[in-house]
Amino acid sequence: MLVATLSVFPSFKAQAVGPSDLFGAIGNHLAILDKTTGDATDVGVMGSFTDILGLSFDSRTDTLYGIAWNPAFDSFLIKIDRGTGTATVIGPTGFIAQEALAFNPVDGLLYGAAGRNFGFSDTLVTVDPATGVATAIAPFTGDAIGRFPMDVDALEFVNGVLYAVDGTQVDFSGEVKSFLYTVALGNGTAIRTLVGEIGFWCCNDLAYDPETNKLFANDVVQLPGGGFGGRLIAISLSTGQGTLIGDTPEFDGGRLTALAFVPAPVKNVAIDIKPQSCPNPLNVNEKGVLPVAILGGVSFDVSKVEPASVTLEGVAALRSSLEDVATPFVPFTGKRRATDCTAAGPDGVVDLTLHFDAPTVVASLGTVTDGEVRVLKLTGNLKPEFGGAAITGEDVVVIRKKK
Repeated sequence: MLVATLSVFPSFKAQAVGPSDLFGAIGNHLAILDKTTGDATDVGVMGSFTDILGLSFDSRTDTLYGIAWNPAFDSFLIKIDRGTGTATVIGPTGFIAQEALAFNPVDGLLYGAAGRNFGFSDTLVTVDPATGVATAIAPFTGDAIGRFPMDVDALEFVNGVLYAVDGTQVDFSGEVKSFLYTVALGNGTAIRTLVGEIGFWCCNDLAYDPETNKLFANDVVQLPGGGFGGRLIAISLSTGQGTLIGDTPEFDGGRLTALAFVPAPVKNVAIDIKPQSCPNPLNVNEKGVLPVAILGGVSFDVSKVEPASVTLEGVAALRSSLEDVATPFVPFTGKRRATDCTAAGPDGVVDLTLHFDAPTVVASLGTVTDGEVRVLKLTGNLKPEFGGAAITGEDVVVIRKKK
């Protein structure tokens, strides 16, 4: 069920922003939300939009998108600078009051919920990130509760599964209740299955945090003196039950209306070239493969890494396996000396071992000298279902020119 603020907000002073997790639209402001309290820090003004009712982060292009309305409730796709909050209009979606936006890292498409009738987003659409134009895929069908036609207020992909929220009046009392659904996508179908009642008025938007496995949402609360306020809640993926995190602030009279989780741009990880060897000799005439392990830890599960994305000095791995082979050397970065490594073996945590073609790696280094200490860089990404965030690591080798 549509709940909107219908206000145009004046400018507000922008503040600097660093790497963050949870972004939100509060009125016309982009903000960083505290996931534990609901408090927010202003980033900057996005523009003079009537409402912003959907945010979504495209991990493949490192772009934050949003759905904005003008006073006539026409919907536009916007692109938002996470550093300043400034939004650039890409183009109209072609639908009235589109209410949802969700990036699917599996197929790389932006999805939305839209409709031709104001207030009811009854159709699954894809949105072209270059033009903003939305294309109808299928009407939502399946489970439905309430007096009103099939409607979707919020969408989010979680590990390849599309979740949706529908807020509706379940009877003639006027009370609004919201429900969480999964949506099965087929060939021209979008079939909803009820997960459960959320227990809050809820939700213009959803945002999934793959690191904590939490689904966040904004809640709409009616204020004692009139009008609406915003709150941050978390929703159980298994039951649909919502849990209050905290009230969110207002900026220039605007409340929280949209959310998007943005992973840290690059995650530093521990790697070990030639595990259990220190120093790490690299013979320029070496044949065969060069083993390199991405090391797991308490806060890093290596099974989330996409092996096909990993390169060492730009060279792709030949094969990979999960096994406990080594202990991380600390710090992970800033290595310069041949002894900035460890020969320690397994530590009880699973690692991702990759094998690279040794001659190809050596060739990628260009001109080298005997005894030279080189820092080799590894890059890659998490799997799409875990957000696709970039990872990087480094280790030192000692060049040997023996035949």
